[in-house]
Amino acid sequence: MVMLPEWRTILHNQRGVTLVEALTAAVLLAIVLVGAFGLYEQGVRHWVHTEANLDVQDNLRIAMDFLVRDIRQAREIIFPSPESPVDFNKDIAGETEKVLILIVPNGEEDVKVTYQWKTSGAGSERFVLDRRYGEGSPYNRVAYGITRVLVEQPVPGVVEIMLSGNTGYEELTVQTTVRARALSE
Repeated sequence: MVMLPEWRTILHNQRGVTLVEALTAAVLLAIVLVGAFGLYEQGVRHWVHTEANLDVQDNLRIAMDFLVRDIRQAREIIFPSPESPVDFNKDIAGETEKVLILIVPNGEEDVKVTYQWKTSGAGSERFVLDRRYGEGSPYNRVAYGITRVLVEQPVPGVVEIMLSGNTGYEELTVQTTVRARALSE
C-alpha cells in the first residue's frame, strides 16, 4: 500500500517563485501585450483609412449620379467660358464660387439647374458641391470632399465628367462619358 504524504509536509517542502522567474514572466507578458497593442493600433488605423475611402467614394458616386442624370437630360450646358471646359480645382479655388448651369426640360418649360462648387466655410479645406433646381429654390448639398470637378464637351452631344476627392491618405478619381440626348438632337 502506498502512503500519501501529509499536507503539512507538502506545504513545507514547496518553494516560492524566485525573482528571476517573476521577472521572466513579466518580460514575456510585456512582449505579448506590446504585440497585441501593436496589432490593435494597426487595425484601428486600417479601419479609419477604409472609412475615409468609403466616405469619399460615396460622395463622388452621389455627385456623379446627379451630374450624369442632369447632363443626360440637358438641352443646353452653359460653360463659364465658351472656349474652355468647366474645371473646378482646389488649387485655383480662390474666394469665388464656381458654377455649372444646365437647362433641363421639365414638362412644358425648361428649368435652370445650377451646380455650385465652393469651400464649406471660411478658411476651410473641405469643398462641397451644391445643386439648385430652379431659379428661386435654395442650394442643396450634393456631396462634400470633392477636390476637383472637370466637365468638358469634346464633341456635340458628348460630355466627359471627372470628379476627384481626397481622403487625407490618397486622391480618388471617378470619370465617365455621358451622351446628352437633347444636346445631340
